[in-house]
Amino acid sequence: FFAPFQGSLDIDSRYFSFDSWDDKRSIPIFSNVFEVVGPSLQGGNPVLDLACGIGRLGISIEERHHCPVFFLDNNNKNIELIKGQYSLRGNPLPGSRLAVADSSEIGSAFPGIKFSIIFAIAFFEEEVIYTGVNQQKTLMSIYHQLVPGGHFIASGYMPLTINKKILEESGFVVERCSIPKNLFSLDLPKQMYIARKPE
Repeated sequence: FFAPFQGSLDIDSRYFSFDSWDDKRSIPIFSNVFEVVGPSLQGGNPVLDLACGIGRLGISIEERHHCPVFFLDNNNKNIELIKGQYSLRGNPLPGSRLAVADSSEIGSAFPGIKFSIIFAIAFFEEEVIYTGVNQQKTLMSIYHQLVPGGHFIASGYMPLTINKKILEESGFVVERCSIPKNLFSLDLPKQMYIARKPE
């Protein structure tokens, strides 16, 4: 029943330098995300909700920060639900901001668009990656579709399959790494990384 973690907890839980680990594991994990990436949300910079599901995160970001959010998911039903939510609000979403596509094909899904922030929440988890997602191609796609200085935010409610080393090998500068104090809390993600594409 208790299998060893296959993701990055086993590796990254060994970091105890708070120069690298920004919070002291007693702070709620989402508390300073927008403190870090907030400036990137100013001025109408585009944001991508990758593997968006029914779009709760992206819709709340757009409502709160008034920036254009793009939605990508490999499930057409999810994209149709998002379209319906915007229509119900009397604000139909342009089709160019919705895509049914593989996570490694961000550039072809949204040609000519570079993002200031890409969120991947509950995506880099074993149950998703084992369905055939190519993690390395997806990380490269994320990297290439960010503007220089743009942020990639990954978190999950299960141990993630990425870690600080993998992100750095993919070209990112890891700015925040968080593991909550209580790994058995169902209310907090198990990990979060805030990484930046160098300028």
